[in-house]
Amino acid sequence: MKKGLYILLISFFSLSFISCSSDDGSTTTDNTATTTTDDTSCTIDTSITSGTSNMSEISVASLSSSSSLSDNASFVSKDSITQYQVDNYLMFDPFNDNGTYTSNTSKIPIGRDFADLTTRPVTLGNKFTIETRIYSDQRGGQANYYQRIIGGGPSLGKLGNPPHYDGKQSGPYIYTIGYGSGLMYGFGTGTLNLSEKVENITTTQKWYHVATTFDGNTFKLFVDGLEVKSSTSFEGETPVQAPVEYLGADFLGKMDEVRIWKVARTQSEIQSTMSQNLTGTETGLVAYYPMDLTEDYKLTDLSPNQNHAILKGAEIVPKFFSDSCNKPDGSLNCPYPSISNAFEYARPGDHIYI
Repeated sequence: MKKGLYILLISFFSLSFISCSSDDGSTTTDNTATTTTDDTSCTIDTSITSGTSNMSEISVASLSSSSSLSDNASFVSKDSITQYQVDNYLMFDPFNDNGTYTSNTSKIPIGRDFADLTTRPVTLGNKFTIETRIYSDQRGGQANYYQRIIGGGPSLGKLGNPPHYDGKQSGPYIYTIGYGSGLMYGFGTGTLNLSEKVENITTTQKWYHVATTFDGNTFKLFVDGLEVKSSTSFEGETPVQAPVEYLGADFLGKMDEVRIWKVARTQSEIQSTMSQNLTGTETGLVAYYPMDLTEDYKLTDLSPNQNHAILKGAEIVPKFFSDSCNKPDGSLNCPYPSISNAFEYARPGDHIYI
C-alpha cells in the first residue's frame, strides 16, 4: 500500500501552498507545517491570497501579482475531477497497509505487494499468450535482481520474505531485470527452468505494453507491439502444470490490463487490442484484469473464469485523462484533481497550490 499522506486543508478566498524539496534541504517557517513523502519534504503554507475560492476564476494573471507565487507552480483543484475520464491501474510499492517500509534493504528496494490469484488460478499448456502494461519504478539495487511481474515459481518461504522460488516448478512468467531496464520470460518444465532475457529494452521510465506468446515451438517477446525476441530453444517443451498464481510479488511499479490467453496470439492480434479494453468474452481469454474492483474489494477478472484476485498490499490508483489533457500536469488548464495525484509527480523545488 502506498505510504499514506493525509492532509486536511480548509481555505476561504485563499490558496494553500505546498513547497517540496529534498530531505536535506527542507525548511519550515511561520504559519507552515512540514510533511514528507518518500525522499521529498513538503512544506504547507496557507498565507497566499488568490482573491477567489473558485479555481475556474483563477488565472496566471490574477496570481502573478502575489510575490509569493513560485515559478514552479502546480495547482490542485478537486472540482477539476469532472473534466477527466478515469482509468485504474495497480500500484506496487515497498510499503505495507500501515505505511511502514517493508523492503529488505534501502539499497535493494523491492515490493512486498502482490495480487493473489490462487482462488481459481489458470494453468497453461503448450500454447499461450500473456499480456500486460507496466511502468517499472525499480531504478536501484542489484543489476541482476529479478522482479516478478506475472507468475513465478512456488515460494520456498513466505512470499516476499524473501521472495525465493523454484523456477523449475514455475508456470509461464515475466520478470524485470537490470534495474527494471530489461525483461526475462520463460517457464519451468519440472526438471528445467527455461528462460530468455532481453536487456535495455525498457530503459525509459514510462508505460510499456509487454506480451509473450508460445505456440509449442517458438517463444516470442513483444514490447509495444513490436517483436523484440524470438526463440526456438523451447521447441517441444510444455510448461509444468503449475498455475499462474501471482501478479507482482516483488515488483515495484504500476500494472494495468493483464490478459492471459490459452492460445498463441499473432503480432497483428496483439497490436489490434493492446490500446483498448476487452469485453472479457474473447475466444481463448482465460484471465482478464482491467484493474477494477468488485464490491468486496477484489480485483475483477472479466474473463469467464471469474477468478477475482485478492489484493495483498497492492493498491488500485486512478489515472486521469481527457481529450485536452493527456494527464494532469498541474497547470491551470490541467490541474491535479487531488493532493495525492500531485504528490505522485512532485519533485524537489515544486510548489503546489491548492
